[in-house]
Amino acid sequence: MQARIRATAQGTDYSLFKAEDLEDVLVVHRRSPNHVLRFGTRPITRARELAQTPSEVDLSREAVYVKKLVEVYNERHGTAWKTEAEISDASSREHFKRAREAFFSAEDLRGSARDQVPAAVFSDLQQDMYDGVVDIEQMDHPNGMSRLSKVTEKASTVPLDSSPLIRIIRPRDRTGLCHQLANDDRLNWIGQDS
Repeated sequence: MQARIRATAQGTDYSLFKAEDLEDVLVVHRRSPNHVLRFGTRPITRARELAQTPSEVDLSREAVYVKKLVEVYNERHGTAWKTEAEISDASSREHFKRAREAFFSAEDLRGSARDQVPAAVFSDLQQDMYDGVVDIEQMDHPNGMSRLSKVTEKASTVPLDSSPLIRIIRPRDRTGLCHQLANDDRLNWIGQDS
């Protein structure tokens, strides 16, 4: 076995190989989603503009959290709205608009992260947010709007410094992460005790 290895080594034309400059290698590697895992640096460089919120609700993406918001508004106003289009209270419509803007801001954050860090980084960010707000969600609240408000208020202070995404997280992303978690049925606004 050693003789074959020695023969291969002696018969190899090493002029085919060349040394790369370390800085050039790092520039290429920095574009890899795995860079942050290997070096612990924050490679997020893409500036984020404000996310665009579609004018129409896309039930294939938004059905669960939208339904939960409509339930909160129904409980608050004693109404029986079935869809977001039926919401007639001005403050609820404005709240719904802000909630959608936050949801799509967090979706934009997910998209910005997709090419720059491994997928687990965004999942970890969602888990950190969940861990930071779930105790508030599970506390006794007089109604769903109180629960929702207290959870999103807490979201604004949850430490997310350990995430490589921290440099591009906007305040509305924090609320949007809560709506993503609601959309994934991990957070609920109505049903525990309200």
